[in-house]
Amino acid sequence: MNSVQMLNQEMKQMNEMQNIKLGIKYGFIGLGMGGGSIAAACADISTSIQNNKYPYTALLINTNINDYSKLQTRNQNIHLVGLDGYEMGAGRDIEMGQDAFVKNKDKVKKALEQYMEDRDFIWIVAGLGGGTGTGSILACLNLLFESGYGDRVGLILTLPSDSEGYNVISNALKRLQKIYQTKDHLGAIIFVDNQKLYQEFIKEEPNKSDDDYLKFSNMFVAHTLHSMNIVTSSFKHRGSEYFDQSELLKMLKTSGVLSISKVSYDENAFDVSNKASYIPRFKEGVENGILSSDYNLKTAKLASVNFIVNQKSANRIYTMEFVSSIKDILEEYVPTADEKPLSEFIKDEPTNKIDTFILFAGLDMPKRALDLIDQKDKIEKERESIKNTHNPFEEKFASLTFEDDKPKKEQKTALFDLEGTEEDNESQKSKSFNPFNQ
Repeated sequence: MNSVQMLNQEMKQMNEMQNIKLGIKYGFIGLGMGGGSIAAACADISTSIQNNKYPYTALLINTNINDYSKLQTRNQNIHLVGLDGYEMGAGRDIEMGQDAFVKNKDKVKKALEQYMEDRDFIWIVAGLGGGTGTGSILACLNLLFESGYGDRVGLILTLPSDSEGYNVISNALKRLQKIYQTKDHLGAIIFVDNQKLYQEFIKEEPNKSDDDYLKFSNMFVAHTLHSMNIVTSSFKHRGSEYFDQSELLKMLKTSGVLSISKVSYDENAFDVSNKASYIPRFKEGVENGILSSDYNLKTAKLASVNFIVNQKSANRIYTMEFVSSIKDILEEYVPTADEKPLSEFIKDEPTNKIDTFILFAGLDMPKRALDLIDQKDKIEKERESIKNTHNPFEEKFASLTFEDDKPKKEQKTALFDLEGTEEDNESQKSKSFNPFNQ
């Protein structure tokens, strides 16, 4: 089963879960087309909860809201906010994108107060590299802080791939630079690495389209956030360490990057007495986040490991030996983290899977951010090299001449100057006199 099939199956199962509870009321502010698409997918998550089928709220903010026409959403709590005066878009100009947001600040503020006031945590979602989304991030953060939401704001940002071009990469880095300088004043930042997800998707689904990938990646982000929100409040718990919704909210409010990993096991192949049946995959999951990877995990301020098994397998798996083994590995990766609980959850629904969610909060930027800087420098060096390369066209065109460029022979309108003086005429006669003609 590939990632797309697995995602669809998990979403179907989660949608059908009974007695489901949610820990945190999320609000999503999608900026631009990319951010709006992800925010819409997150808010369109449905549940079996009576009177709360669509528990999340979203504001989709764009210069041209007609861009959202292809989004097929069902949640009535998804609201569109157009940035008046910029209906033609921002054309990948982040300064124009910022101006569009600032000049419509009062309109956005009104929507914010109307639809986000009761939210526990608000995610600003943007695709880095474009005009409206990338350009609006700083102005949107300012508005949220001014409006009293500063202690419950996080960022979900997509990182562009190398192939998206210099302007996209440059735009992304301009905003990342500002965000990095102020990250200690923000909540969690979740990065979605398009290069990583796209490469994984194309290996499994080489015949799919770009639209298929975008739909998958948007839903993957939405499902990941929703899954963690359910885990902390819907399943039974055992053991001395408990990761509930308040602990999750603490992670979301922790400055720095939040990395989420997930590891799934076949329950029948999971042998607690044989560490080789679960430890290698657990370590691989720790080192590879599902949305972005390559972090220095030792910088984590908080960590959490959450195992979810069925009722039948709980006693077999949740032994002191097993817990001790996992804690030893966690100590190896995050020795200085302030908190690192291992939570044992039990799922009532029958399942043959063991799922593990691993979270690290307060991380520094992923290596991918450095890779983008290197890519930017590489492009600039190549451009400079091309500029300094001998250009035969410039030399040839500069020296090019044509026949009709030469001075033209003077065109006479008459052979004789009949307007000359009498003296001139006599002189002409003298010069032309021939005595032999007499």
